[in-house]
Amino acid sequence: MTHTMGPRIGGPMRQAAIGFVFVLLAAVPTAGAAQSPLRPLEVHTQSAVPPDDLDFGGRVAARGTVVVASGSTPGGVAEMAFWKRSGGAWTRTSIPGPFPGFDAAPVATDGVSVYRAIPASPSGLTLQSLSTAGIGATASGATVGPRGLVWETVYASGQTSTEADGLAATVLAFGNFAIGPALAVTWRDLQTSPLQAQSHLVILANLGALWAVEHSLTLPQAGALQVAIDDHRLALGIPGLDQVQVYERVPSPSSSTWQLRSTLFAPPNAIGFGESVALSGSRLAVGAPRTELCVVPPTIGCGPRGQVYFFERQGGGSWVAAGSLLSGLEGVPIDAELGTSVALSEDGSRLAVGAPGWPHDEAEGGAAGQGAVLVAHEPAGASPLWRQTALATSAPPELDRLGAAVAWADDDLFGGAPQHLVAGRISGAMLRFSEEIFSDGFASGDVSAWSQSTP
Repeated sequence: MTHTMGPRIGGPMRQAAIGFVFVLLAAVPTAGAAQSPLRPLEVHTQSAVPPDDLDFGGRVAARGTVVVASGSTPGGVAEMAFWKRSGGAWTRTSIPGPFPGFDAAPVATDGVSVYRAIPASPSGLTLQSLSTAGIGATASGATVGPRGLVWETVYASGQTSTEADGLAATVLAFGNFAIGPALAVTWRDLQTSPLQAQSHLVILANLGALWAVEHSLTLPQAGALQVAIDDHRLALGIPGLDQVQVYERVPSPSSSTWQLRSTLFAPPNAIGFGESVALSGSRLAVGAPRTELCVVPPTIGCGPRGQVYFFERQGGGSWVAAGSLLSGLEGVPIDAELGTSVALSEDGSRLAVGAPGWPHDEAEGGAAGQGAVLVAHEPAGASPLWRQTALATSAPPELDRLGAAVAWADDDLFGGAPQHLVAGRISGAMLRFSEEIFSDGFASGDVSAWSQSTP
C-alpha cells in the first residue's frame, strides 16, 4: 500500500547530538511541588511466587475497563495477566502459561479482548486475541476463572527466521475507528545482523468477521519502532532515524489508505527522540529519555535527565512543535530517564511520563533506579506550560524502576515496575494509582484528591 510524503518539521535527519540544553526551571512554579509523593493504592504481581528475573510490568496496556501486563525472563519465558474493573474493584485473571520462546512479551487491549504477539512462531510473528467477556467478578462476588480461555490468531507475518532471536516484536497499540478497532504492530527482523536489521510496521483493521492489513511499511536501520493510534491517526516513533512520522487514515469505497502527513524531526540535542509516543486527538507527546539538560540554578547541574516534546495538529493536517515538558517543571534529577514511557488520557488533558531511573529521596541516600511516574496537566489559560500535578512512586521506595511502562484507564493510572521484589526475588509488578477528579480540574494546583494510601 502506498503513502504520500508529508511536510518535514524541524530540519534534516541527523545523528544524536552531544551537548547540553539549558533550561530555566526555578522561575516556573509547579503545582504540587511541595506535595508528598503519590503512593500506590495497589501492587499487582503475576503470582505470590513468580519466576525469578521476570520483568513483569515491563509491558502495560489499558483501555476502558481492561488492563493487561506482561513480562519475560532472560531465558525467553513470558508471563501475562489481565484485570477487569467492576464498579471500583479490579479483578485479576492469570493467562495460562508460561510461554516459552518469548524474548519480548508485547500486549495490548481494546477494552474487550487482550492481544499478544508471539515473536518467533512457525509462521513468523503471530498476533493472537483472547476475549475477556464473561471473566471477572460476578454479582455474588465470586470470580470467574480462566477456564475456556482460547487464543485466536488474527495475523501471521509469514516471515520466518533461522536465528533463535527471530522476529522481535516491540509494540502493540490500539485505536478506535468508525468501522471498529485498529491494531498496529512493529517488529525488527534480525535474520542478518543488527546493523542490517529491518524494522516493520503493519496496521490491521477489524472488519467484523476478520482483520485485514490496511498498511505495511519497512524501514532499514530504524531501530525499535514505537507506535500509538488514536481515532484515524497513527504516530510512528523511529528512534534510529531521530524522527516521528504521523499518518492519517483516508477511507475510500474500495480500500482505505494511510497517508504520511508530517515528519517530525528531533529538536537539537534531543537523544532517544521517538523511543516513546502517545497520541490523543490533535495532541502528540514524544519521549526522548536520554536528552542531556543543564538547568538553572547551576547547583542542579548538567546531565542526562530526559525530556518530553509536544506537537499539535494544525487545520491543514500538518503537525507543529508545541513546547516541551521540562520547560515547566523543576527538580528532575540526573539519570531520571524521563520519557522512557508516555501516556495521554483519552481526552488528552493529562499526561503520565515514566522515569524509571528517578532516584527519589536523594537526601536519604536514594539510588538511581527506584523510578517514578510524573503526572502533568494540560496548559491553562494563556500559559503554554504543562503543570505537574503529582509524582507517583513506589512505597516503600525500592529499586523497582517504576515507570518502565505507563497507561491510563479513565481516572486510574498504572505504572510498570519490572524490578519489583516479590518474595525476595526480582519478578516485577504493576502499580495502580487512583485519582478523584474534582470540579476545578487542577486549576488550583490542589493534588489532595490523589490518594496517599500505601499498599
